[in-house]
Amino acid sequence: MKIQYYVAATLDGYIATEDDSLDWLFPLGSTQESSYPEFIAEVGALAMGAATYEWVLRHADEVIAETGSPWPYTQPAWVFTHRSLPEVAGADIRFVRGDVAEVIDAMRTAAQGKNIWVVGGGELAGQFYDAGLLDELIVQVGSATLGRGKPLFPRQVLSPVLRLVSVQQMGAGMVELRYQVSRTNTPDATHSQFYHGTRADLHPGDQITPDDASNAGGQDGTAPAVSLTPNLDAAIWAAELADGDGPGRVYTVEPTGPVEDAPPQPGHPAMAHRSAAPLRVTGEVTTWRLYHGTRAALQPGDLIQPGQTPNFGNRDRTTTYVYFTRTLDAAIWGAELAAGDGPGRIYIVEPTGPVEDDPNLTDQRFRGNPTKSYRSREPLRVTGEVTAWQGHPPEAVKAMQDGLAKLEQLGVEPLDD
Repeated sequence: MKIQYYVAATLDGYIATEDDSLDWLFPLGSTQESSYPEFIAEVGALAMGAATYEWVLRHADEVIAETGSPWPYTQPAWVFTHRSLPEVAGADIRFVRGDVAEVIDAMRTAAQGKNIWVVGGGELAGQFYDAGLLDELIVQVGSATLGRGKPLFPRQVLSPVLRLVSVQQMGAGMVELRYQVSRTNTPDATHSQFYHGTRADLHPGDQITPDDASNAGGQDGTAPAVSLTPNLDAAIWAAELADGDGPGRVYTVEPTGPVEDAPPQPGHPAMAHRSAAPLRVTGEVTTWRLYHGTRAALQPGDLIQPGQTPNFGNRDRTTTYVYFTRTLDAAIWGAELAAGDGPGRIYIVEPTGPVEDDPNLTDQRFRGNPTKSYRSREPLRVTGEVTAWQGHPPEAVKAMQDGLAKLEQLGVEPLDD
């Protein structure tokens, strides 16, 4: 049994336009002319995000014309979503939310020894990768470019994590690349990608040792060990809180020895694993996604404008800034605490103007800006949505809401001028 991300992408690395159109793909050939018939015969269960599921629903007429049914799959399908979505009569579809690791056992049981297909999108495939569950990427690269759109696989993956095992030309317009996802070569490492946050200036091949205190961002000091994490947010926090005067940096690392769980640290995200052996630096994270948490229903290309009723404080005023963050955890808080009755949503955004640190969260309780929260007087452009995310425990959300209510009673207003 393998967990496979089987997908078509353009030459410049997009699977769809910003509004989820696949029109670029269809002129390049039909599924019957590709490896799809052989591939789907070995699939026992499917996973897809909300945008992929909604694409199938929107194109029901074409699906019926090709397959004779509005739902083209006979296998059970898990749809990861934070929204209520319409069902398809007669289809075996299970709507779920949260961590992919929480449902993988049920998916494996349903697959009955066959493979699990991560249909899309790229963010959901990335979450399977983050959890150490992805075995193969099978990418059919088409002779087209989009310039911008929904990315193929929004993760930084550095060789030798991916191993090219086959190349197959399919007609004059496509080539299929099959990659094997290598596992970290230590028995205790259960995730394919680890991060380490620090202020040290390091390069690929350098080693981070347990006794190098300047590189031990996030250490609890109870054991001679160096910290690492599969959670990018935790590494960002560790980098910001680390000793030193240089900028916070996040590196991709691989352990050179056994890895164990670190003592839990309540509160903010913290590096959850440690090793008594050095970590080898394989690269640095230098490109970042930006997120905005809300309850508004938005689409790619929409603009999130300042001038809205604020979520916190005096609601008779309007905001002069729009807020966003580099950490998914902070965006989740934004979605959970946002005003309104709709479900929380997290959008991937890009600023259209100058950006500055959010003074409400910079140099306040913690040094620097560990949540990587920002604001701008110019709109944010929505480029996508994160549909599979894990919310905070209800008691934590209630405690945060009570704390904000108390600040409001005391007349404490957010800094928004």
